[in-house]
Amino acid sequence: MADGTEKVYDRHLYRCYRRISSPLTCEGPSAYEMDPINEAVEVAMRDYLNRISIIPREDLIALAGIREVKVAEVNYKQAVSEFNDAQRQVDALEAEALKALTGENQLDLGVVNSMLLKQKARLDAASKKKEEAKVLLEMEKNNKKANEVQVDEILSWASRFDDASYEAKHLVIAQLVDRIEIRKNDGYDITIHWRMTAEQFLGRKTEVSA
Repeated sequence: MADGTEKVYDRHLYRCYRRISSPLTCEGPSAYEMDPINEAVEVAMRDYLNRISIIPREDLIALAGIREVKVAEVNYKQAVSEFNDAQRQVDALEAEALKALTGENQLDLGVVNSMLLKQKARLDAASKKKEEAKVLLEMEKNNKKANEVQVDEILSWASRFDDASYEAKHLVIAQLVDRIEIRKNDGYDITIHWRMTAEQFLGRKTEVSA
């Protein structure tokens, strides 16, 4: 202090290391008070979770993109049907080609072979399409499971957030928030960018002041 005595006190801050290391690329301050920022973000998170909690679980799952599984299932069934049809055509032509060779029918073997080549090309294309549809279906099913787990986690967090410890609250925030931008005017202007699932539920970002 001015009179030579010492005073020890704690200040909880967030530091902008870009401002410190590269001051010409950042116009903001180098430090921000932690408590008002934490409080504003927690209020926004509580509002987000409260709004989520009143949406039916099945609607949340649908918003998370799980309806894509049904589309993938329809596409896969169609691809299987096209493959099976092409396989039947190839089998039938191969049987006719064999009969032509043995004299059991009077078909022109050259014509049959020409048709067989076209159907085999169709079969190859149908086989590739079927495999691609299968891979996509499996991927969407895996996404469905992940989305269901995420929705259940969010609903669980919504029911426990108010009573959670400081550390637990910030673990939840870390799961749901992509980044937080802060600008200092008279107070703090805070922009919260949610992760993808959160964006699907409530929009891209939330702006609050502290």
